[in-house]
Amino acid sequence: MTKLLLLIFALTGVPAQAQSQGVNTIRLGRSLVVYKRPDFRSGVAFTVPSGSVIAVSRRDFRGFKKIRFRSGGKNRYGYVPSSDLTRSGPSSQVVRTHYGPLASYSILQQKTKTFSTSDQVTYKTGDYESRNFNYGILMQRGARHFWRLYLGHRTIEYTGKATLNVNGAPAQDVFIRYSMLNFGGQMAWSIYSDFWYAGLGFEVNKALSGKARLGGQDLTGYSDLPDYLGGHVMSGIQYSFSRQIKSMAEFRWGLVPNQDPSVTVMELVFSLMYSPGD
Repeated sequence: MTKLLLLIFALTGVPAQAQSQGVNTIRLGRSLVVYKRPDFRSGVAFTVPSGSVIAVSRRDFRGFKKIRFRSGGKNRYGYVPSSDLTRSGPSSQVVRTHYGPLASYSILQQKTKTFSTSDQVTYKTGDYESRNFNYGILMQRGARHFWRLYLGHRTIEYTGKATLNVNGAPAQDVFIRYSMLNFGGQMAWSIYSDFWYAGLGFEVNKALSGKARLGGQDLTGYSDLPDYLGGHVMSGIQYSFSRQIKSMAEFRWGLVPNQDPSVTVMELVFSLMYSPGD
């Protein structure tokens, strides 16, 4: 598990120090006095007006919190007493909508099943699996907890062994390929910090085309176009480079129960997202 996390951190470019610190983004309910250093004697650096959005470090500096405030196109930094943040009125985390491309590496597995072609020839397969890269787009909305919708294209290419469903028939290599329209939704909750999250999701896959080969020869009359309806659990990490840009990497384990036998799904998913506005 440690090696997997290190790989994910490397792929998403998350610095090790930033992973442990993190910030919360809030909207102030009243004005806030900001000091130059975590000391009242350092003097006032600036004042943040009511209604402004600030980023607040979760780390405590001798009773102060470091904040970042963007004004006039520039970032300004300073320190505020932790108690002032609790007395600053009805603050709230800023809800933002992010959009971005989505890429995944998927492993699908299915146990022994039978299928027939239009000429009424029946085949029986052994266990087979598919390993493919897929792509799409997503929309994510929320602050610490969030929901997400995504749309994309899924390619499934099962490989394994199959035989004619008659005694003594030899096993041959089988290849089954589906091109699918993919739609899904998720709800996620942050665990301990904004960095780590877990949640649940659903997914609908509509087959647009399909073909099969047995022993290197195309099977004529193959017309199976399944619809995959399933759900999954997921756990992932996300890192904000700024209020507008964030990355995510997550692992999903899912099940497609409307197939006989059911299909199990394991995926690694990556995205780099952007939110319009300041």
